[in-house]
Amino acid sequence: MEAVSACKGGPNRLLWFFLAVSAAVHLLLILYGDSPFRPEARIPIELTVQPSAPPKRAIPKTPIRPQLPDAHGPIPRSTARPAPAAPAAPVKADPVESPLPQKPAKEVFALKPESLDIPGLKVSKWVPPQNLQPNDSKSAAAPALFAGPAALESPAAPALEAGPAVKEHYLSTIRGLIERQKKYPKAARLRQFQGKVVVEFLLAPTGDVNSIRVVEECRFSILNRAAIQAVEDASPFPKPPDGLFSGNLSLRIPIVFELI
Repeated sequence: MEAVSACKGGPNRLLWFFLAVSAAVHLLLILYGDSPFRPEARIPIELTVQPSAPPKRAIPKTPIRPQLPDAHGPIPRSTARPAPAAPAAPVKADPVESPLPQKPAKEVFALKPESLDIPGLKVSKWVPPQNLQPNDSKSAAAPALFAGPAALESPAAPALEAGPAVKEHYLSTIRGLIERQKKYPKAARLRQFQGKVVVEFLLAPTGDVNSIRVVEECRFSILNRAAIQAVEDASPFPKPPDGLFSGNLSLRIPIVFELI
């Protein structure tokens, strides 16, 4: 019985011993546990973002060649001014007498009657006649022979008729002037109107134009009016050559309106 009671009392003491040790350890932790394990104060770190410059392309620089020393050294410049040259004394030239042009001597021929050595024939000395009165008929005709160019003028020749080449050249000139003044109406161009108009008019010798009318009409009236307007804008025409025609000339000119 005593052994059993001893066994029962041993574990209780051991339990109380461990409890006492645990309580002591916890008490030490409570008293001194804050100081060694207290966390240090946090130090804030400030970061500043600075703008960075954009990347630049690195361009290699050309190496500068060192200047070689001049072996001869710089050429010294003379500061002395050259003395002004003395003006040359003018040379007086002796006047040269130019020879006067000599007039050619006139040759005078003396007209003397030649003596004829004919036997039995005597020639007396020739004496020029004096106080001779010219004949009236001859004296009247003499001024006409020696008159100036006004007296020798021939009567005006009649104007020659112009040839076919001259007429064709003049008519082609008129056609060219009308074609240059021809204006294609914008409305007709947009609607693609095309046609041929024959215009007749009277051409005066002065180049003026009268009685303009359409002989062969186009089915588009806007083109007919444009043809008449072209003739009016081209007139007056150059004056025709002399002898080309007399009076008013009736002309028919075809005017073509075509889209190219």
